[in-house]
Amino acid sequence: MVRISTVSGVTRLGIDFGTSTTVAVLAADGREPRPLLFDGSPLMPSAVCLDADGGLVVGRDAVHLGMASPGRLEPNPKRRVDEAVVLLGDAEVPVGRLFKAVLDRAVAEAAGMSGGALTGVVVTCPAAWGQRRRQVLLDAAPPGTRLVAEPVAAAHYFADVAGHRVPVGGTALVYDFGAGTFDASVVRRTEDGFELLATLGLDAAGGLDVDAALLAHLRDLVPDSQGYWPRLTNPADALDRRVAQQVWDNVRTAKEMLSRLPSTLVHLPLFNVEVPLDRATLDRLAAPVLQRTVSTCVEVLAVAGQPMSSLAAVFLAGGSSRMPAVAAALEPALGVAPVVVDQPELAVAEGSLRGFDQPTPGAAAPISASPQSPSPATFPAPARPALAAPPTPPALATPQPLPQPSWRGRRGLVVLAAVVALVVLAGGGALAWSLRPDPRADALPAILPTPSASASPSPSVSPSPVVSVAAGLDPCLVGKWRQTSSEIHVNNGSKREQFSGGAGILQEFDGEGHMVYDTNASAPYRATFDGATWDQTFRGVARGNYRILDGAVVLSGQSGEISWVINRNGKRNNSGKGPLSTKPERYLCDAQKLIQYGPDGDYTNELERIP
Repeated sequence: MVRISTVSGVTRLGIDFGTSTTVAVLAADGREPRPLLFDGSPLMPSAVCLDADGGLVVGRDAVHLGMASPGRLEPNPKRRVDEAVVLLGDAEVPVGRLFKAVLDRAVAEAAGMSGGALTGVVVTCPAAWGQRRRQVLLDAAPPGTRLVAEPVAAAHYFADVAGHRVPVGGTALVYDFGAGTFDASVVRRTEDGFELLATLGLDAAGGLDVDAALLAHLRDLVPDSQGYWPRLTNPADALDRRVAQQVWDNVRTAKEMLSRLPSTLVHLPLFNVEVPLDRATLDRLAAPVLQRTVSTCVEVLAVAGQPMSSLAAVFLAGGSSRMPAVAAALEPALGVAPVVVDQPELAVAEGSLRGFDQPTPGAAAPISASPQSPSPATFPAPARPALAAPPTPPALATPQPLPQPSWRGRRGLVVLAAVVALVVLAGGGALAWSLRPDPRADALPAILPTPSASASPSPSVSPSPVVSVAAGLDPCLVGKWRQTSSEIHVNNGSKREQFSGGAGILQEFDGEGHMVYDTNASAPYRATFDGATWDQTFRGVARGNYRILDGAVVLSGQSGEISWVINRNGKRNNSGKGPLSTKPERYLCDAQKLIQYGPDGDYTNELERIP
């Protein structure tokens, strides 16, 4: 930890510790907050790399070292918050140490800029993080640090700095579109500031996903007779990793230029060509990602129990929100013109110092939620594999009406979760890897849908049928349900794939806390990637008890089990059997429809009520 001496005056530091980049602002002696510069830029990569001496290097230096030693690099430590340790090289590094390295770098820069004294530190965190996650962040921060919910900080920036008034009692939607993730939050203005009503997030919707779509477009445009594209998308050595990183940098720069200009050129190293790109093409390629964010905005308003007509403002935060297509997609959907600022990536950090003049030493600031609204879902965020370049571009997907968070696999393994949760054996361990017909990759582990999800029904949804239920159960769940669709985005090494299927799975919940899960008539889940068609089929019936605990549905006391088979191009790749997952899950329910969300933010199931 950087030791800071005490001098007169008030110098406060606000840190927005992001998934991909970290921003910090400094307010000294009553002057307006100003951003810190990390290696000449206000945006510091959140990457951490283990050096040869066992020390941790942060920021652009970490990215540079990771080119030669990708196994020692963690590009997105914030995603690892739910893991005790992270393997960097041969060393197990506590996640809290990675967090501390990033925060220490910001504190050190602030100490150098302010002359060495800090009288208050504020760190922002996702609104959906629970107390355990917030404590991991707080333990890594300087003593006396206060935590503030990111959308609350953003709302203060727009109201107090950008001058956009929200009347007391009025609501605003904060659209936070970053490099790696997206969050939509509804906040309400109070006499003292802003309170959080509801928040929903997507782990696989950010600027990187738009970059991936652009690179996929370039790959389709530029023929490859020399085998250059595999070197750029799956670099095998340090030289290729440097060139691949340059490609991603060029694509990102072109995307940013198209926020200001109607057209530009993208240079492709190795090919040594300049490829023209225009804003219309960018808008078309970004549309699937943006449609998912807009759908999430509509859903979070329903969860908060707020009609669109109640919105006083829509605030755009996060660097990716500066794309003109964002505002163009939001205004017709929400009926409100979004508030746009020049540097949306600074909004959360600067807003963290507004309205929080009295830090609470040693404790996290409460993140309030409306007592009438469901608690925000907490999506654990397993890490992406460590790569010198961003993920290989996924195939463009049809825009979906519901959020599609992704499941992230462990470093270095091909972990494909078909459409739902991992099958867990009786001993509690994940299924073992088995048949390996493809020498390039391990066999796929099985995955199974789990019973219903968790957050309470939205106040705005239709009433559930009138049934007799035991205390503490949700009458809306009681009855028979048939799955109509299920989709998931999963990581295959450095690529993101989409599985879909599973129609016909039957779930039944009674009013005494018993459930039945029947897969005997279900359709398989399918995906196509790596030149192969993959499908996973489930058969069997599981029974058990369910209860609602802290707003989540939890399964226990199982009998029966589900068998599964994974085929690659019609030939068996893996198989096994096991019980359903017991992880708590969230849901939305009305009289005729049930929507389930994966506990790790990995899938969305839709079901219809049947007689």
